[in-house]
Amino acid sequence: MAKTFTSWKQLEGYLKNVIEDCLDKEVANDVCESLQTAISDVVYASGEPKHYLRRKYSDGGLADKDTMKHTVSNMTLTVTPEAERNIKYSKYPGRGYDPSKSLAFNIVKGYGSEWYSQPRDFISETYKILEERKSHVDCMRDALKDRLGDSAVI
Repeated sequence: MAKTFTSWKQLEGYLKNVIEDCLDKEVANDVCESLQTAISDVVYASGEPKHYLRRKYSDGGLADKDTMKHTVSNMTLTVTPEAERNIKYSKYPGRGYDPSKSLAFNIVKGYGSEWYSQPRDFISETYKILEERKSHVDCMRDALKDRLGDSAVI
């Protein structure tokens, strides 16, 4: 059954809710997948640690989707990598590691001269991946079509 609106404001409110729902579900998932790719390419491919095992895609690792938090506000999606340092290996923090900053901040900005403490900007790489692939745009279009129907012009 078709939706009926009695004012532009009512239509705008409905569309805003639909867009935010798409951002919160499908698009957020797509952006997290791009973030995982960037972490793999920039962080994990830079070398293997000798003093600890990386958690990678699970158990609270940097590329674990469960540690990637997202919010949607005013039709804007924000995805934040919030993985914590692995406390099992806290005796190997690395010289210069700033425990008052997030794991992601320390990795992106770097904190020393060793290979593992050099800056590894996976955030900028995520932007590049999204810009090149435009998968988040396709994802949004498909999600809107699912919610609004094939007759919607998108």
